Amino acid sequence: MLFCSLPVLGQSAPPAAFKNQQALTDSIKSLNVLARRQLDRAPDQAYTLGRQALELSQQIGYKPGMAEAMRSLGVYYQDQAKYATALQYITDARKLYGELQDTLMMARTIRQLGGLYQQRALYAEAEHYYQEALSIALRKNYRLVIGRSLKDLGGLSYFLREYPAAIVYFERSLHYINKEEDPASYAAVLNNLGVVNKAQKKYPAALAYLKQAYTLLEQQQSVRDLSVVLMNIGEAQQKMGLVDEAEQNFLKALKAAQRVQNVQRQVEAYQYLADFYAEGEDFAKAYRYKKEYAAYKDTLYRQEAQAQMAEMAKKLELERKERAFSELIQGKEMELLSKEFEISQLELYRKNNLVIVFVLLVSTAMGISFILYKSYQTKRRQNRQLADQNQEIIQKNLLLEEMNQKLLASQRELKELNETKDKFFSILAHDLRSPLVTLKSFVSLLHSGHSKFSEAEMHRLTGRIERSLQGLTSLLDNLLQWSSAQSGLITFAPRTLDLQKVVDENLLLLESTALAKEIRLQTDCQAQQVTADRHMLNLVLRNLLGNALKFTRRGGNVYLRTRETETHTLIQVEDTGIGIRPELLGRLLEDKSLRSSWGTENEKGSGLGLMLCKEFIERHQGSLEISSEEEKGTCFTVRLPKASQPAPKVVQRVAV
Repeated sequence: MLFCSLPVLGQSAPPAAFKNQQALTDSIKSLNVLARRQLDRAPDQAYTLGRQALELSQQIGYKPGMAEAMRSLGVYYQDQAKYATALQYITDARKLYGELQDTLMMARTIRQLGGLYQQRALYAEAEHYYQEALSIALRKNYRLVIGRSLKDLGGLSYFLREYPAAIVYFERSLHYINKEEDPASYAAVLNNLGVVNKAQKKYPAALAYLKQAYTLLEQQQSVRDLSVVLMNIGEAQQKMGLVDEAEQNFLKALKAAQRVQNVQRQVEAYQYLADFYAEGEDFAKAYRYKKEYAAYKDTLYRQEAQAQMAEMAKKLELERKERAFSELIQGKEMELLSKEFEISQLELYRKNNLVIVFVLLVSTAMGISFILYKSYQTKRRQNRQLADQNQEIIQKNLLLEEMNQKLLASQRELKELNETKDKFFSILAHDLRSPLVTLKSFVSLLHSGHSKFSEAEMHRLTGRIERSLQGLTSLLDNLLQWSSAQSGLITFAPRTLDLQKVVDENLLLLESTALAKEIRLQTDCQAQQVTADRHMLNLVLRNLLGNALKFTRRGGNVYLRTRETETHTLIQVEDTGIGIRPELLGRLLEDKSLRSSWGTENEKGSGLGLMLCKEFIERHQGSLEISSEEEKGTCFTVRLPKASQPAPKVVQRVAV
């Protein structure tokens, strides 16, 4: 379900001519205002204006102009689904506002960061930034930021299906947002109230809120959020049986998303249209829009992968330059030491000669005693100079040693980056290509000979295609999670969770897979609370249950048990599958290479799942243990720090 975004940029500034420094800063402000206004109408023009404002600001060192331009460019790249680039611009803007001590703009930028993480479904990180922005706004009494932050928290509650809390947040936000001064934000909250009512199947109430939001956005000509409201109106009308009106609104939503070149919204509109025509049994149109959906969805994944690979290449190039620079400095230091040593030797030689000449000239007048005394004084002076030079050499040696240690550290980091890159390319070159080739073969076979297959053969062939797609989807999910973890995009945010609820959600996701293989899923939950990061725990459970189903034959059993010890919460996933060979079991968790095995019905994995599980569990200060016996089954045990809550009553559940 879709939520409107809020305007996240600053206030307007008066235009001026390029006559002096003040005129130039005024012109930068004007460019930023124009860029912000064009984001809803002409994104390409907004990008051009934002780049001009950023370049001019950098030339004169005008930090407020740089920060505002970075925020506009962050919104542009976010709409283009280039999330890594958007994150970089928004993070740099927040840093600049912190240096300027502009708390109002910093709070708005922090909200923008939360919106970016929410769009990537990283809800814990998004909630952190929304709460930070709300805290600043309450402390400074920024009413508009308070209203928008409350609206953001309502959106998170909706995505977590906490509908009563979502409604409370949205209604509170309306008290802080002025309808006349900020109609776009007001319309966004109305849209979100409509979405929550639609989720509760209160379609007439939902439609009333949504139409109010549409009227406000239409009056403001805000095309950017218009597509979201139209999609929500279309879905509510479809549920109420108003088919013709729903179709028109879905098509208008697609045009609005295309007009502002918002790739994410176009993907959502294509999905709505495909589902709408499929429900109406107009399969030709449903297929056409589903094809467009798949093409744009593939574009999103490809853009994100390219951005991550470009970031990795940039970091490698930076490391290479730093190493070359360090080597150059080291060479210059050695050359400098050599020159200084030569100079000191020449200086000593010259002084010795002067002493000899002086002694010869004075010896006739002063006698042997004076000559000895003068020689003694000269040697003392030379010894002091040598001591000073030796001390300088020692200090420079220490500096060189420190530089060598930094070089070794850089070399180790570069080696790790190269290993990460090799793993990434290995997955793309083999594990991603192999299921695609298999899927292409099945589709070609189905296309060329569909009239020759019996119903049973068609059912078997389409079942194999579905399993291949499921494997490919799992691979892509794990690949994105792994790449996010490697690039630091995932934030670790543990909190006390309802373990029973988390287990039920993941069992529901895998229930269809278990039914397809006739495997019995059984649970025995004696611990209902755990301290963990929700998204990391979900990934661990999905991967462990998915592996258990993958390596269990038809008619087998998979058990998920939870219990508490004095210090830990234990989660066990046990199966009656084919087990693991003893020689492989000993090194399964220690080997960092990507290993994968075929399942009992030729299911293929990437080897990333278990690696991610181990990494995420260790972030919780926990551990992963494996016990297995060939042809009898395998048991994975996850140990997590125990939640500081009283032990709940035992809850048991069995799903077939």
